[in-house]
Amino acid sequence: MIFFLHGADTFRAQQKLKEIQAKYQATYPNAIHVRDFDCAETRVEEAKSAVETISMFERKKLLIFRNVFQESAFEEFLFEKKQQLAESEHHVVVVAEMGEVKAKSTSPLYQWLKKNAKQQEFLPLSPSKARIWIEQEFQRYNLRATPRVQEELARAGGNNLWQLTQEIKKIAAWKKSEASGPVKESEVALLVHSRVEADIFATIDEIAQKNKKGSLALLYRHLQKGESP
Repeated sequence: MIFFLHGADTFRAQQKLKEIQAKYQATYPNAIHVRDFDCAETRVEEAKSAVETISMFERKKLLIFRNVFQESAFEEFLFEKKQQLAESEHHVVVVAEMGEVKAKSTSPLYQWLKKNAKQQEFLPLSPSKARIWIEQEFQRYNLRATPRVQEELARAGGNNLWQLTQEIKKIAAWKKSEASGPVKESEVALLVHSRVEADIFATIDEIAQKNKKGSLALLYRHLQKGESP
């Protein structure tokens, strides 16, 4: 069995990898043959040994290959062994490319994985999906975020889930010492540092679309940066 995880949203790709690892450990609680290779820093001979060595004490071996497409020797090796690994009763293989795969169209391994592996591409979330993700993340801390709070956080962090996770953790820690109730916009303003750079073209676009809230937020950031009114 081969899993192929890739895409620009490295946060969700990493979460999926953890999910696969947890399921493997739950299925094989005494598993000792778990190998995690960073192909950019590992000799391909080590991977060959891990693939070819079968232990009589282990039903399945979990092999994780990161950054395969940064090292041609690993790419060629896995392409050569692709069918064997896909049909193997002794291996669970995860090819985890945390980020965009360069030269997608010219890589035989990439094309084969897309068609034959259990593949999942993690694209950046749209603004609406980012807000849904923010709401779900707050629920993990038993907190409720109003739509306006979700919008403000999405504006601050965009679809950078690494940053948004840290900001939500910060807010959750703050709320432990505060009165119960939904997360307030004032708390987001106090605790969250926006990544949005004041940009005159974005501001003009917001004004042209008659988006009062977006226009005022961007105008405020221009003033925060010390730009002339």
